[in-house]
Amino acid sequence: MTYTAQQLITRSWFLSGIVARNLQQPTGDQIEDGLQMLNDLLNFKQIETDLIPYWQYITFTATSTQEYYFLPYVAEIETSTFNIGVVRYPMVPTSRSNYFGSSRVDNIYTLPFSWNYERSVGGGTLGMYFIPDQAYPIKLKAKITLTDVNLDTDLTYIFPPLGNNFTSTQLSASFTVSSGVGGALIVNSTQAMSFGEAVQFRAGTMGLPSTLSPNTTYYAVPLSTTTFNVATTLANAQAGTYVAYAAGNGVVVSYSLVISVGVANTLPIGKQIVFSQASGGTLPSGLTEGTVYYANPCGPYTFTVATSLLDAQNGVNLPFVSAGSLNNTVSVLNPNNIPNYTYYTFINNANQGYDTSFLEYLRYALAEYMASEYGVEFNPQSKKILESYKRKLMYMDPPDLTMKKLTVLAADQQPGYNWGDINLGKGWRP
Repeated sequence: MTYTAQQLITRSWFLSGIVARNLQQPTGDQIEDGLQMLNDLLNFKQIETDLIPYWQYITFTATSTQEYYFLPYVAEIETSTFNIGVVRYPMVPTSRSNYFGSSRVDNIYTLPFSWNYERSVGGGTLGMYFIPDQAYPIKLKAKITLTDVNLDTDLTYIFPPLGNNFTSTQLSASFTVSSGVGGALIVNSTQAMSFGEAVQFRAGTMGLPSTLSPNTTYYAVPLSTTTFNVATTLANAQAGTYVAYAAGNGVVVSYSLVISVGVANTLPIGKQIVFSQASGGTLPSGLTEGTVYYANPCGPYTFTVATSLLDAQNGVNLPFVSAGSLNNTVSVLNPNNIPNYTYYTFINNANQGYDTSFLEYLRYALAEYMASEYGVEFNPQSKKILESYKRKLMYMDPPDLTMKKLTVLAADQQPGYNWGDINLGKGWRP
């Protein structure tokens, strides 16, 4: 059953005693204030991780000779392993003092057997030693920070990290033409183009320019967000060889997949993006949820999509096939250009929605916050219920302190790891 943030906020105002149930409704300002306070509570859970009862199983691929990996939205890590083929090996957590303050050789590239995780703004940094010598699959049991919501967010079904809703209908716009440098045709249109965007032209009242043919694919080379040159092939677009000017007008239609978002962006060419599929929805044909793509910007609200950085730079864009459906989202990876930003995927469950018991805890916590903001005493009985919820959440999923059996990796009756036995040539025998 859908449970929106606005429903939770409204019920919290009633519980706080500030708004009388059945007699009043929260005002617009109160709803906006409630949303801000709800997001404040969710953000505080980034620190108070004991009250995040959900564990996620995530994975990413290590990079050869790279020690540090920034993991967005990861609040806490309980276990870490790496794989050699189908065999999974445990890694040992080590304290900050031991990891950063002990004696060691910094340039050994082999099997990573110890790790340290340090929180930072927006996530945290995982360090591994020895430094991985190849692309080992890394698997982590982790807590993911609760994400901000808006009034329409269904709190029972959330994908982290949340991005912008987008549309991908096939775009078209009217155009006129003018002459540019060397007599090249300049198309003037309200539709912004990316480099290499595939287009076709339809005749207007004056007819098509004689240098253009109907039902023929051309390739755009943008001059501004409202003007572009036209090439007969992508190779010509890359070489700067353009169609010559002739008078005419009409309609230009994009045959590349164009993503339109409601928030202005300043994406550089090749910015990494990832798409999330709404519950019950479908992504545009050619896109796969969780796959990293590369943006080729058109204007402040639109961009085309490439499958590699080189393709984005060269204008090799995905074609438009179908628009998809419902409220799918697109997220920009590493918007703040954080070094060693690492995109991970979820092994067992990418949904970060909140179950009904946690939503009830949030309702009481938000009501107490509202009462505090208005200088009103929170109902003592409600406060007792809130404290009870806190205790239950804190001990619902405590840290796993059981011993881990490592003897399967021992040799010569000696406990601990023997990396020579695991992968000959990458370690040593004692």
